[in-house]
Amino acid sequence: MRAKPLSDFLRAGQGVGELLPQAEKLLALRKAVARLLPPNLRTLAEVANLKGDKLLIQAANSAAAAKLKLYAPGLRDGLARAGYHIAAIKIEVRPAAPDLAKRTRSRTLPEPAAKALQQLEAELSDDSPLRPVISRLATKTR
Repeated sequence: MRAKPLSDFLRAGQGVGELLPQAEKLLALRKAVARLLPPNLRTLAEVANLKGDKLLIQAANSAAAAKLKLYAPGLRDGLARAGYHIAAIKIEVRPAAPDLAKRTRSRTLPEPAAKALQQLEAELSDDSPLRPVISRLATKTR
């Protein structure tokens, strides 16, 4: 029996089936927008969503958002020439990603666990693939 492609499964599923065509449309729009924008703005703009005939583009910062707003009418016209019916383009500043460094903290194991790891490390052969992993875990407790 031959396996079905994942795309067939995604198209057939309830609820999920609507996501794949939307994702494909957004991907094509992202490429079209990138072709129409000047090189300095391509990396600062991200096609975020398309609801009906309204396109949402997120900018990396407020300066990029201001420039994108100036390009929006020409962008809409260029997308129309490429076959997309876009009535309005909304530009938003993309929210900053959370700083994960603040969230992560150094974790240590209790002393009995550390000793057990050190003992296990000593029992493993030198060519064991687990040895470096166990060693790395044990160093967090030393």
